Amino acid sequence: MRNSLLLPLALVAALGACSGDDAPTTFTDPISAMDAGDAAKASGDHEAAKAGYQYAIDNGDDSLKGDAMTGIFEVDVAAGDQDAAVASFESLSKAVTLDQAELSRLIDVAVLAKMDVLGEAMLSYAITAHPDMKEELTKASDAIELIKTQGPGVDLSGLGYAGD
Repeated sequence: MRNSLLLPLALVAALGACSGDDAPTTFTDPISAMDAGDAAKASGDHEAAKAGYQYAIDNGDDSLKGDAMTGIFEVDVAAGDQDAAVASFESLSKAVTLDQAELSRLIDVAVLAKMDVLGEAMLSYAITAHPDMKEELTKASDAIELIKTQGPGVDLSGLGYAGD
């Protein structure tokens, strides 16, 4: 009798694990958590992506921290959550030193998402952290001003941003 009850329970457990929606995410190491976060981000599963990145932050070494925090920032942007993106950028910029190339790339992520508040915060940080970037940031600054004045539906292709 005991074996006959275990088979249906095992099937239910297996089906639940495959459902993905409510299945708990467990990680065994920070590298696999980063990989899982990247895969989840690519598939649009923001919650799973953040879980993987957070695990890497909490359990990985310093070399992973910046990448994981950048992942969380990008997920917040992809989710359209400007407040969370501002907070995750502030955490990222306090925890690691962003070089000019990475900072420019992240600012472009904010501009393409048409997040004006985030873009302004990032420009302010960039000008303070890298004053020599001021001229390089003109295009992004102009784009953010257009987003502020004309709204998120504005076409930025005239400034050289693809995808509009």
